[in-house]
Amino acid sequence: MPFRELALPHCLYLSSAFPPIAQAGGLRAFKFARYLPDAGWRVTVLCAPLPAGTDDDGLPAQLPDEVRVVRRWGLPNDPLVDERSGSGLFDASGATSSALVSRIASFRRQHLPPDFLPLGRREIPRAWHGVAAAEELIAADRPDVILASIDPEATMVAASRLSKRHGIPLVLDLRDPWATCDLRRPARWPLQRGMVDAIERSAMEQAAAVIWNTETARAVATEHYGEALAAKFSVVRNHHDSGLIGRVVAHHHEGSAPFRVLILGRLRKYLEGGVLFRALARLRASGVTPTQLRVEIAGTVPVESLNLASSLGVRDFVEVAPAVPHWQIGSALARADLLLALSNASVQRIPSKLFDYLATDLPVLVLADNPEIAAMTAEIAGVQQLSLSDDAGLAASLHDALLHRGSRFARDASGFDSRVATEALSVILKQVIAHG
Repeated sequence: MPFRELALPHCLYLSSAFPPIAQAGGLRAFKFARYLPDAGWRVTVLCAPLPAGTDDDGLPAQLPDEVRVVRRWGLPNDPLVDERSGSGLFDASGATSSALVSRIASFRRQHLPPDFLPLGRREIPRAWHGVAAAEELIAADRPDVILASIDPEATMVAASRLSKRHGIPLVLDLRDPWATCDLRRPARWPLQRGMVDAIERSAMEQAAAVIWNTETARAVATEHYGEALAAKFSVVRNHHDSGLIGRVVAHHHEGSAPFRVLILGRLRKYLEGGVLFRALARLRASGVTPTQLRVEIAGTVPVESLNLASSLGVRDFVEVAPAVPHWQIGSALARADLLLALSNASVQRIPSKLFDYLATDLPVLVLADNPEIAAMTAEIAGVQQLSLSDDAGLAASLHDALLHRGSRFARDASGFDSRVATEALSVILKQVIAHG
């Protein structure tokens, strides 16, 4: 049966990033799109074209027939992310920028305020092309609801205008807080803060529903925007795709192999890894060597982070590995002895990979000063949370895990499954349609 003739409500899903551009944050959108048909939807995903040289990571083939992907959010071969974001980063190949470019990038990350251009120099033209493509899709097959994945924030503006122009209800899904972000808001200059607030408030006033990633993010936004707008707010946390990855049972390793600590994700601004490197320095001082323990970071690392590791004498404990395609993370997790989730100082976020970690039987360490994470994991076996500044505690926990290598834990992660989260999203979408 042709796509538009399927007797299901139709969701136009605006998600600038979508696999195989997984590193840009499109995995949440992918998981939702993958399971919305099970909840009674057909979905058109409007997303960015693939940059030249991007390899298929196997995820698009996992989408059901009721999901159509249209890659017209921007011009073909446009780089998805501003090329400056790659400056001064170290990857698994050992490649990095020139010394001067790295210093400039490091200065920018450390000293320039976030959202220097609130909607992003490259995201505005992408959104312009995305609106034109959306207009064609709406004319050919009018959706019942528009669902917009934020960030980038230019998508919020584009979705709001499309909703107002065509009278189609809008749902905003904020992967992370923006105007109310406890990391970026204090660092913005007053003019930037005012612009960001105005942009987001306008979009939220147009939206029929706004979805936050955590309960804390919703609470902060409620205080910021007031009860009238807060009536639109819901929470759907990130989730683990058991239908694609399944429950992960770790391998048992030879005692002579190094104990492997895995960080599934990159280091970046606000997440430089200093507490980890100081903990490794404590371990080295106690006699632990890189032949006994290795830390694998699966993603890029800022050069300044590696410089800190070198200055502390622990660079040889650290391996920088390629980012892991989502459909392969099960095997990557199974090869580890311990899973480490590094968080930043925000209390509004929960690291997305923590949900994948909880679907394993491995010990999990979480570095975060976040009460919501503590409450979420309080009854889950084998999960320990430490403060972001507790390098002594981290060193002690890693040493203890090294001594008890092979520990495994029975966990029920069904409450964090993508099917559960998508059903919650579907309820919100259907309520929006029912209320016009």
